Amino acid sequence: MLLLVTAPATRALEYFRLVDAGDLPGVLALFDEQIVYRRPGVPPLEGKAAVTDFFQTKRGIARSVHTVDVIAVDGDRVVVEGRLQAELNDGRALDVRFADIFWFAGDLIRRRHGYVDAPLA
Repeated sequence: MLLLVTAPATRALEYFRLVDAGDLPGVLALFDEQIVYRRPGVPPLEGKAAVTDFFQTKRGIARSVHTVDVIAVDGDRVVVEGRLQAELNDGRALDVRFADIFWFAGDLIRRRHGYVDAPLA
């Protein structure tokens, strides 16, 4: 993994560490009040209250481990690619590639768009 030591890159990596630790207050502290959080299969979540509700009631992941392979920084935008291994709430295992894009407003994440490799139906 190539590591770019910039404030946005460090904050993006911290996001994955906190998600994997199950530290929702820590995750929320990284977000701007007007966060727009996009994830496959879910309408855009706007604001910290919507993100909180999603993580507490709809995320469906009991445990996760994100392994970052690539991180790229372009101004206020950070792109991260890697592997997600997780245990779903129903006990099934998940092992997928992911890419997340973060847009920053100062030190806080203003937008986050997540993508995962999934089999085509």
